[in-house]
Amino acid sequence: MRDPLTQTTFVASTTRDTDTLKQLALHAEHRVRFSVAYNPHTPQEVLTMFSIDPSAVIRRGAAKNPNTPLELLEELARDEDYIVRKGAAVNPALPTALLTVLMETDEEKEVRESASITYEGRCLSAT
Repeated sequence: MRDPLTQTTFVASTTRDTDTLKQLALHAEHRVRFSVAYNPHTPQEVLTMFSIDPSAVIRRGAAKNPNTPLELLEELARDEDYIVRKGAAVNPALPTALLTVLMETDEEKEVRESASITYEGRCLSAT
């Protein structure tokens, strides 16, 4: 039998119920909010809230989430923390122009590499 926190974290990462996700987005436990941030069914209003979370890990979850609004994704791609920019670099919704900027000019090698892999994947799928 799982402990309650593990069960809650599992629900946060797998549920499609937007009301549940909204509730869990306010959870005190960091790993529950982390799971909500990565859930592709998380409502955009929650992702907007997560985009300004003090935790870079939570912001990274919003940056990687395919449901993140484009305007917000573009902001996250310019985040001060490289792990957030790296999250944006792997989001399939990031515009190619911004992906290219990350690939060519980001100060962090991990961000440039992630952007490059995403870019190459787009080029391969276009052929």
